[in-house]
Amino acid sequence: MVVRSRARTAGRAAFLAFLALLLGYGGLLAYYTLANFDVVNLYRGAALDDTFYYLEVARNLAAGKFSTFDGGITRTNGYHPVWLLLVTPFYWAFDPESALFAIRALEIMLVAGGVCLIAAAARLARHPWIVLFAVLPALYCEPSMLLGLEAAAGLFFLGVAFVCLVLFVDDAGRWRWALAGIAFLLPWVRLEYVAISLLVTAAACSLPNSGPARDAGPAPAKGWRRFARLRTDGVPLLAAIAGVLAYFAYNGIVFGGIVPVSGASKLAWSQRWFEADVDRAADWLTLLARFAVAAGTELLVALELAAYVLLAAILGRLGGWRKEHRLTVAVFVFVLALSAHTLALKAQLLFLYHPDIKDTAWYYVPGYLATALIVPMRCYAAILVLRFALRGFPEVARAGVVAVCAVGVYAAFDKYAWTDPFRLVDERRDSTDIHEAWGLASYVGGHVIDRMLADDAVVGSWDSGVVGYVSALPVVNLDGLANSFAYLRIGIDAWDLWLNKGGVPRFGVTDFVNNIRDTNQASGFEYVGWRVTLGTVPFRLKMWPNGDRSKRSKSWTDIVSPGRNADGSANGYAELRLGRLVQVFLPDCDPEQVPAMLTFSWEQGSERRSTSRSWPHPFRTELGYCTGLFLLPHGAEQAKTIAIEATSLGVFLAGATPIARSAYDVYVVENKLVLAKDRCTAKDAGSYRYLHVFPTRHRDMSPGSRRYGFENHDDRLAEGWRTAGERCVAVVELPGWEIDRLAIGELDGGRRSWHVDLDGLALRPAALDRFLARAELLARADYDLHLDRERNKLLYLKRACSPSATAGFVFLHIHPQRAADLPAGRQQFGFDNYDFDLRQETRVVDGQCWAAVPLPDYAIARLNTGLVVDGERVWQARVDLGGRR
Repeated sequence: MVVRSRARTAGRAAFLAFLALLLGYGGLLAYYTLANFDVVNLYRGAALDDTFYYLEVARNLAAGKFSTFDGGITRTNGYHPVWLLLVTPFYWAFDPESALFAIRALEIMLVAGGVCLIAAAARLARHPWIVLFAVLPALYCEPSMLLGLEAAAGLFFLGVAFVCLVLFVDDAGRWRWALAGIAFLLPWVRLEYVAISLLVTAAACSLPNSGPARDAGPAPAKGWRRFARLRTDGVPLLAAIAGVLAYFAYNGIVFGGIVPVSGASKLAWSQRWFEADVDRAADWLTLLARFAVAAGTELLVALELAAYVLLAAILGRLGGWRKEHRLTVAVFVFVLALSAHTLALKAQLLFLYHPDIKDTAWYYVPGYLATALIVPMRCYAAILVLRFALRGFPEVARAGVVAVCAVGVYAAFDKYAWTDPFRLVDERRDSTDIHEAWGLASYVGGHVIDRMLADDAVVGSWDSGVVGYVSALPVVNLDGLANSFAYLRIGIDAWDLWLNKGGVPRFGVTDFVNNIRDTNQASGFEYVGWRVTLGTVPFRLKMWPNGDRSKRSKSWTDIVSPGRNADGSANGYAELRLGRLVQVFLPDCDPEQVPAMLTFSWEQGSERRSTSRSWPHPFRTELGYCTGLFLLPHGAEQAKTIAIEATSLGVFLAGATPIARSAYDVYVVENKLVLAKDRCTAKDAGSYRYLHVFPTRHRDMSPGSRRYGFENHDDRLAEGWRTAGERCVAVVELPGWEIDRLAIGELDGGRRSWHVDLDGLALRPAALDRFLARAELLARADYDLHLDRERNKLLYLKRACSPSATAGFVFLHIHPQRAADLPAGRQQFGFDNYDFDLRQETRVVDGQCWAAVPLPDYAIARLNTGLVVDGERVWQARVDLGGRR
């Protein structure tokens, strides 16, 4: 007994350490995210437009306005209530921008809490919880968990439901109301979760002898008499039914529709598109075949889990339905319910919604959880069979099976799961790319319309989440996702949702704004006003001609003021600065004459920094100027002034030579890929070009690209393309990790017309600040020397530098602590030779030259290095390292 008691104590201590590790990991990730993110990262992809439907409603709710997105014009229920109530208190304590970071921290900790609850449920169910140790971190790596939507809350409350289910099966009398409470709440977390709560509670209430006091009692009830127990043990099932009925009743009474208006809006639009889609297949067999293809792996997993439930039920019946049998069935049923939810959701989307209504990642939190648990479930099933087949299954053998299963799970799992979330934070923080920066365009657009429109304007917008959150003006949602059922009924009766008969806007809307991707998209009504391009995404501000336009709008000079250089001279540009974002306006602009690059310069501390950015597709507004959005590196947001200078492509490429010549000259300058062709034709403009980027380290790629071995940046290359006179030019920001090679080419009619494969590039990202943060300054010379012990690299850095300053030959002689460490061919000299050509190894980023050189892995006594130009030694430095590695 003493041995068993000690084993239990050790197991409990190990489990608590495991939970502490999971919670600590979540806390560290939350702290790291808050310390390294800025508002740009949130709007660039860490949040979605739909996110701000929640957040703007929450802000209005905190301000005392009842459930409205547009400040009280309409009343909406286009959200899931639990997440809305969780984020609302942040708007009592923080300003709207700070609240975004607090909500991000809440999301991470909800994921951490959900992960811990899943592990706790496994331990309570007397299953080998240690098998979960390599699986649960996968949930931290799922980006859809951290988009500001209900996904993180969904994972947490599913974890609560799992724990309550296990406790109920263990002791129904004590935990009946806990399971009933979470079953009632799940539909309010996300409506589709009602399928999980109903299946789980029905199965739990139907299990024989669901209480410890009954283990030694009479034989279990048989046949239909078993369901008579619903009067006592059936409270959770009744609560699950009551939860969804209460949700329907609340919405119907308060909002005029029993479901969220966002779902009803999508269904209404789908019906319209179905009516216009002559190719719609009405054959149910065809639809079922499509469902089988769409479900794919999820269908097979659900069938596998159903088999496990059946197996556990059979073994439980043969074994007399002891507590361990009931717990095993409950665990399998819960995971089966998660998988069944995914199947039901896919069926709903296929049979009810038009294909243009895409299913999105945050719908599938139960599916992610089921995917993470399927391998542990296989381990549990194997243990269950072995224990039944080998009577008297020894504990030592069971521990061996658990250990083998754990190793198998770990081997099957991505070993970088623990570090990927941090890497993604770094990549978003350091990236200066605005490719697909739809959220940034809306963010800037919200500030622009505040400056452009009259103070009493009411704006109508289709994709209105970010614009409505940023702008101080009331923004009426026009796609129906965050509007009212009254508005939706107007849409069902008339195509022109935003107009009454006679062309008068509804809801007092005076101006229209929308962020679209297609510059040729028809507006659907007479257009009067101006247009502006924000980044790569065309942003249209649509001014409805209701009254005297001159009294309602302002001129572009009211939005921004002309910029000035450091010496006070005007540079001919105007700018709207929002932190790291700069919206640049070029007056009296001809789009064909827009500079290829702009160079931004600013003071950062005591140093002068600069960076070059390619001008996106120039768009000439009706007010006669061109504009574009630019994203600057970290540190620029602290600058008081930013000087802007135009740079032609020739000036930008001065001193650079093509690294490949084909149909296009290919350059790599300042971590940018440049393709240039002197004479372009209409055929060139219509060709499809591809760009495949191969990393030096496989783990640097996004998870979805790892199976291919490269990242596809075709879209980024297409976005960066422009024509200047007869010349075709593309400037593409390369990823923020070390690149081994690039594959570039062009397809003409499906055939490859040209291809360039650039091997052995070893291009390093412009992450100098991060390098220096962990490096030690060894010596100061013409180039400062820094040592990065963690990665065993020596950094050569020159602060004020131009590409012409990279000429020369660097000698690097490394003297080991022990002469035996030298290669045999170098022992006669007493040092190792690591000389290199400076031009080949140096990167020029923001006016700084730097080269990182890997060092040998033995202990180094000292090193001697210097620069030789045209046969003359320019500088030399000797550093005593004292045997450090």
